[in-house]
Amino acid sequence: MKMKYLYEYRFVLVVLAVILLLTIARSIPGDHFRSGAERNAMPALQGYNLVSKDSPLINAPGALMLTLGTGSYGKLNKDVETINIQPAELTERTLLSKVRKSYGPVIIVSGDIFEASAAWMILAQEGISDLYILEESNERGSFKYQFKTFPEINSPKGE
Repeated sequence: MKMKYLYEYRFVLVVLAVILLLTIARSIPGDHFRSGAERNAMPALQGYNLVSKDSPLINAPGALMLTLGTGSYGKLNKDVETINIQPAELTERTLLSKVRKSYGPVIIVSGDIFEASAAWMILAQEGISDLYILEESNERGSFKYQFKTFPEINSPKGE
C-alpha cells in the first residue's frame, strides 16, 4: 500500500528533492573571503603594511611585485618577479594561484594609494599573508599635496 503512494507521487517527490538540493547548494557561500576583518586590518591600521623603496623586503628572496594599473613604475629590482595587472583582475583564479605560490613577500605597487589599499584588503581577505604596499615617500603621514590654510581662520581676530 505504501509503495503505491510512493509510485503515484514519484514526480512530486523528485521535484521536491531537486528543489531541496538546489536550496542547499544555494545556501553554501560562494565567496571565499575570510572572516575576522578586524584582525586582517590591524597591520594597515598600525602602518606595518607600508614599505619604502629602501626596504630589505624589496630584495627578499621570492618577493613578488603586483603593479596595479597602467602606470609605468619600472622595475625596482630586476631579480623580483613583477606582474602587471588591472585592479579588476585581483580576484581571478590564475592571479591568486600565482600569489599563493609565491614564497616571499607580496608587494603592491600603484600610483594611487587608495587603489593599493583596496587591493591590499581584497588580497588579505582572500587569505594571502605577507602583503605590503610600496609607499612613495619615506615620511609617515606625508602628503603629496600640502593643505591650503586660510589666513582669516589661522590669524587672531581683529588682524
